[in-house]
Amino acid sequence: MYGCNPAYKTPQVDSLAQVRFMVDRSDKKLEQVSTYIHPDDQCSKAQKLRDLASKVQLGGVPKEEVNIGMLKHADTHYDPYNYIEVKVNSNERLNFTMIGASWLANCYISASFQPIKNNQYEVLFTHVYMPDKDDNYCKVDVFRLVKKDGDVAKITDTPIKQKKPPCWHFYN
Repeated sequence: MYGCNPAYKTPQVDSLAQVRFMVDRSDKKLEQVSTYIHPDDQCSKAQKLRDLASKVQLGGVPKEEVNIGMLKHADTHYDPYNYIEVKVNSNERLNFTMIGASWLANCYISASFQPIKNNQYEVLFTHVYMPDKDDNYCKVDVFRLVKKDGDVAKITDTPIKQKKPPCWHFYN
């Protein structure tokens, strides 16, 4: 499709980290989350990862490539429609945007973090609806995944920087 963002391609570098972008579907109002990686915090040259929480895809990485074998936490349900795993360059900050669509409204969040070589991360997108205020917002949390005592632990020691205002001008 003319004008659409190209699908994400794994960088051809030796210094890689693994990242799982994931959607929390607990509020049941979220219909789709479009997920992008861009090389800078100016939102330019965005590459489409996938539409999460949806069986309809408009571009992005093929379904067969969503699971690269990352560590999985025992208490987390990993629905293949709700996540994608990718390898990223750990020599630079990872800039990303997640756009959540619900029947209430869209919410946009752009953020970045510095991945460390050979580490694994989980980026969790959450849509929060507050019925008493008739309002909603979205947030992301970044966890570093490590093996610990035969299980996988989610460590919250990865600082993220949120971009204000978020990126919003993507085409698919």
